Amino acid sequence: MELRYSDRGLRLYVRDDGRGIEAAVLRDGREGHWGLSGMRETAERIGAKLRLQSRPGEGAEVELTVPAEIAFAGSPGPPARRWQRIFRLRSRSNEQFKNSL
Repeated sequence: MELRYSDRGLRLYVRDDGRGIEAAVLRDGREGHWGLSGMRETAERIGAKLRLQSRPGEGAEVELTVPAEIAFAGSPGPPARRWQRIFRLRSRSNEQFKNSL
């Protein structure tokens, strides 16, 4: 899994080395299941780009790209700096938690 953020936007990339997803399921989803179609609908609704790719026996890849004006809407300051500040604060909190054990 990879999460990247910049002044241009937010990118989430997830890849596994599992069995992969059948082409028909990847394209149309599975009847009675809303995972893939729900991901596509949500990405479209918010103005993001979703890329799904898979090869049988080679795992799957999911990439979500969200433009900055959507990903960081309502937050003051440059997005990249804001995310860096958030992760820095969380890292400190995690260290304090570890030290208290």
